[in-house]
Amino acid sequence: MLSARSLHEPSQALTSLGALSPHFANLGIQGFDFAALAADPTKNLEISVSLQLSQTEIDLLHSNSQSLAMSLLLSRLVRPEFQRFELTQFLSTKDGQDQLADAQKDATSAIQSYRSDKPLDMKLTINAGSNSFSGNDLNAQQAVALLDRLLPAQLTKFSYFPADRSLPQGEIAIQLGSAEAQNQLAAHMAVPATKYGRLKVSIAQSVLLGNLGVSDVKKIFDTLFAKLIPGKEFDGLIMNDVGVMKIMIKEISTKKRYDIDCLSSGEKGLVATFLLALTSMSEGSILLLDEPELHLNPAVTKSLLSFIQTELVKKKQCQVFLCTHSPEVLGDAFETDECALFHLRSGTDLSPVYRRDETEVLDILDRLGVTTADVLFSKGNIFVEGVHDDEILSEGFNNVVGGYKITPMGGRNEIVKEIKQLESAPSKMTQLKLFIFDRDRKPSDLQGKGSVVVRQWERYCLENYLLDEKPLFAIVTEYAATRPESRGSFQQLLKADAIAQTEQVAVSRTYQSLEPGNAGIRRSEHKGKSIPASADVLIARLEAIKAELNPLNSPEWKTSFIEKATNLQHELATEWDTTWKVEADGKALIDALYERYQIKIDKLAFKKKVVNAMRVEQTETWRAVSGILSDAINAGS
Repeated sequence: MLSARSLHEPSQALTSLGALSPHFANLGIQGFDFAALAADPTKNLEISVSLQLSQTEIDLLHSNSQSLAMSLLLSRLVRPEFQRFELTQFLSTKDGQDQLADAQKDATSAIQSYRSDKPLDMKLTINAGSNSFSGNDLNAQQAVALLDRLLPAQLTKFSYFPADRSLPQGEIAIQLGSAEAQNQLAAHMAVPATKYGRLKVSIAQSVLLGNLGVSDVKKIFDTLFAKLIPGKEFDGLIMNDVGVMKIMIKEISTKKRYDIDCLSSGEKGLVATFLLALTSMSEGSILLLDEPELHLNPAVTKSLLSFIQTELVKKKQCQVFLCTHSPEVLGDAFETDECALFHLRSGTDLSPVYRRDETEVLDILDRLGVTTADVLFSKGNIFVEGVHDDEILSEGFNNVVGGYKITPMGGRNEIVKEIKQLESAPSKMTQLKLFIFDRDRKPSDLQGKGSVVVRQWERYCLENYLLDEKPLFAIVTEYAATRPESRGSFQQLLKADAIAQTEQVAVSRTYQSLEPGNAGIRRSEHKGKSIPASADVLIARLEAIKAELNPLNSPEWKTSFIEKATNLQHELATEWDTTWKVEADGKALIDALYERYQIKIDKLAFKKKVVNAMRVEQTETWRAVSGILSDAINAGS
């Protein structure tokens, strides 16, 4: 209403909201329904927004101050539909020139007052008695509108993605020119639901006009598929024998090709929403996103918020307002510092949700990625260290972990502190809180207490249990671009990759035995100390390190190091000859498989297929992991 980009945007937006009749021009004031917007039709409606301009946007306003002045003049003449050439006669008069000069002064003064660290506040007031619309700052309103108008039609500073994401099937009419530009502008905010029907048009037009190359479109599609819908890829734009344009998608595993129309409703919704957002949102924009989780399964929904953060918020430097009913999105937002979480309790109650609203135990669990609902409505919580461990366990051991909330912890150091607090925190909650660490040559001395159970894998990490020869060979062979020569050679090369890791292990362990003291600061040593006292502690440490390094003879040290590391590497290689599946880094071994055999599916999908094959065959390794999980769960019962 205050910063409309096109002439009819206000009336189109109000019509979409049900507040304005399409026949308003004939009905007059009777065609406006104030009650469709206001909870109380007897009171004025006020809507405020605080916007932050970037320095780039401020510089852009400076370079377009004359355009801003003209916009101000048109607004004061109450004829926004005027084209600039239609003002020729008015600007030929002294009154017209004086008014334009005044507008230029106001525009220059306003722009000079804008700073990137000072918010630009705008307020829309709709009068309940007269149904009149007014703002509080014409200069700001026109400045924001100008920034949007300076963009080409396919880009925008503001866009709304409604929940109804229906895509038309079959043939679409591709139109170029001014009429299509008007459709593009309306699709951003005025009539937002039309953006989904224009998906194919937008892609085709962007390619035809050179705004995007086919390779750019493929890159966006591949990002969407890799992070949200693994197993598919973009396969080009084609025109079939009867002249129908198709956006082709290919299943990586089966090589099957089909039009985008054949995706599921949830997949089409994802593609339409994020492809349009990625190609239409300009830097520093504002995105309104309504229920992006519609028609999606929980596994995909869990990836939504991180995708929005990495691909939209960070890359486009934009702000996203997201409305959701998804517990997965809610849980992620609750744990993400970049998100502000609000509960829309009613039409008059929007309550902020803070982590510190919970009890001490719930607060600790919150920091570990568990929401209150997870605690109250699940059997318990399992915390794992690897980034894919939760998906692997859910896929291969659902008979054991079904009903438990599995949360990746990320690192270990901070988690240890949380476990110790959790053990000592008073709580009546008896649900299991199981922490499973990777072994990765860092034994843990935590024992757990009561419903808090701590375990470590008996191998380097969970991926080491996926090194089951038979299922691993079968999955690699199925998805490899370069297939293994034989089972024997496959196993020999895998073992060789493992033994090769002993060099780095030997280097690390040898240096640990020879390295001087650490010069880093230790906070505990300085607690309560004055600056001079802290200085004494630090200089004493530096003097000790200096004394230790003073007799250092570089050639002798290097010779000694090589000898010790080489001897240790030979010892490790002999030891790992039979224990490599336990000792080697399983994640690195899977990376080596990908490099050698050019495996054509993403690594998470690969690991899930391997563990599924292990489950079907009930392999000895699968039974071992199942036993570890069962014992740990029983210990916390």
